[in-house]
Amino acid sequence: MNKTDLLFYADPYARAFSARVLACEGAGDKWHIVLDKTVFYPEGGGQPGDIGDIGGIDIFDTKIHGGIVTHIAAVPLEIGAEVAGNIDFDRRYRFMQNHAGEHIISGIAKARYGANNVGFGLMESGMRIDFDIEMDDAALAEIEAECARAIELDLPIDARFFDNADHLDYRSKKEISGDIRIVSIPNFDICACAGMHVRTTLEIGIVKIISSQRYKGGTRIIALCGKDAADDYANKHGQIAKISALLSAKPEECAAAAAKMAQDLAAARFRQGQLLRQIFDLKTASIPENTPHACIFEPNLTPAEMQLLANQATTRAQTALIFSESADKIQYLLQTQTDTDLRPLSAALNAQFTGRGGGKPQSPQGLLQTTLDPLKIFLPTLLDNPHIIC
Repeated sequence: MNKTDLLFYADPYARAFSARVLACEGAGDKWHIVLDKTVFYPEGGGQPGDIGDIGGIDIFDTKIHGGIVTHIAAVPLEIGAEVAGNIDFDRRYRFMQNHAGEHIISGIAKARYGANNVGFGLMESGMRIDFDIEMDDAALAEIEAECARAIELDLPIDARFFDNADHLDYRSKKEISGDIRIVSIPNFDICACAGMHVRTTLEIGIVKIISSQRYKGGTRIIALCGKDAADDYANKHGQIAKISALLSAKPEECAAAAAKMAQDLAAARFRQGQLLRQIFDLKTASIPENTPHACIFEPNLTPAEMQLLANQATTRAQTALIFSESADKIQYLLQTQTDTDLRPLSAALNAQFTGRGGGKPQSPQGLLQTTLDPLKIFLPTLLDNPHIIC
């Protein structure tokens, strides 16, 4: 079978086309369709394959092998049929903006800091770039500012094939021989690349690095360009407006207001902890010294609060059984100051009340499918004269 005629290289902005179906083969619940020509860009070089429709059926992925492009669909097309196709151009254009933005980012990072792009992938929104050296926030801010300058200059983005590009000093992740496609942006980047890009830097619109982290001895960044960056700004602006209303603060004062709220919350939690300790002291004060089993019921406790209550109880009782009811379920925590293995006790509770749980021998915990009354009736059958506090 002849190689597919790749129309997207002649015109990256082409959205619709007509072609003939050369093959259509089933692969599980999918169909792999081959045409004589296509504007669907196949997955490769970090760029996802195009989606769209051909002959009225949806194409949800596009791949290439040996120069033959396969369009993946859920239903078949008739071999030999002449069909019309359309790509999801808004999605493609976002990829083109981001891919062009990647060239500027990577070219600047290489020129300014000697950072090599060693990993790249376009996502449904934005892109990931991995560099082989660590770069701090100041360096990334400088790269972003220089990207803005490249966009303002409205430079041409040239993409063309060469039989041999040995005379060019271009970036590449691997050695390439023979036909090669070179993408160049004057004074900013020259790189071997088979992907889709906009025609000029002005079309990129904006480059925004939204996060960075250390990764494999280097730096991984997430960046957004063009429409993706605009959508991200609109979303975050909306979120800030909501936060501003909730905090009764101006948008530019939200960070300070949130910091103040965090301080107030920490102080309230500290005070709550003090009050809980006082309550638990009063609750456990009635436990006689060296009581074998103290069973305490306290609703709606967090695991940390149950642990605090167990610690208080075991200063007086040899073993504490803490039960906290919430929504027709009861959490439990068993704890002992002796070397007794409480897991058999936990297993008995689980068996009686369709529970689940486990843990260390001296402090198992779990969840019971029951309410208080059946549990209170069962405990005296399980333990010898338990001290129950409700």
